[in-house]
Amino acid sequence: MNVLTIAAQTFTEARRNRVFYSLFLFALVVVLSSVIFTEVTSTTMDRVLKDTGLAAINVFALALTIFTGVGIINREIDRRSIYTVLAKPVSRSSYIVGKYLGLLGIILTTSVMMFVGLLLTMKGYKTEVRAGIFLGYLGILLEVMVLGAVAVLCSTFTTSFISAFICAAVWLSGHLSTEFLHALRNSEGPARAVGKAVYYLVPNLDRFNFKYHATYDLTVPGSTLLAVVVFALAYSAAALVAAVMVFQRRDFR
Repeated sequence: MNVLTIAAQTFTEARRNRVFYSLFLFALVVVLSSVIFTEVTSTTMDRVLKDTGLAAINVFALALTIFTGVGIINREIDRRSIYTVLAKPVSRSSYIVGKYLGLLGIILTTSVMMFVGLLLTMKGYKTEVRAGIFLGYLGILLEVMVLGAVAVLCSTFTTSFISAFICAAVWLSGHLSTEFLHALRNSEGPARAVGKAVYYLVPNLDRFNFKYHATYDLTVPGSTLLAVVVFALAYSAAALVAAVMVFQRRDFR
């Protein structure tokens, strides 16, 4: 119950944030602009519509995750409202998990609204809705799940600005991890060992990139999809465990 209460409070605070409304408006405009692109590319109208719509949802979800997640704990520390919460019979682990669930709740709610808008637009243009579009949206949710856990972890030990920088670096390196591994094969000595450690520490976010499957209505084997979901859950859980360990060591006296 404590976890759900904190999650609901976090959801309400994020909903009142002006940054959230500006990002939602931005994503809505981009999704609607996909209709314009379909008008000028009649030969590949359905592909452009799906590609542009999913890209808009992806940009919106990532931006909301970073801007909201990196300050999700720092804001309460700065406002000293965290003292009131921790003075109640609420464990610090429940506090971290509740914050994370609240962050996922606001992102899931808004991204679902965007996705439904995309599906309605596709319906209006008589574009057939197949499993690939849902696969692309699932990949976005899994990526946001992992980055949200990283954002909460960073928020427990550093400032919002540095947390945003770390999350952006994780996102960039996560999508370049395959190229990074190829580059490591040409290196030797300690640099290679350190590089491999970084490679296995940073999540491979390309695992969640199903936009190509959504554009061309492709599917993936069930075992592959299960492995991707398990990877997202395991990495998010590990990041939350680390966040709890760091947060429990902090002294708020």
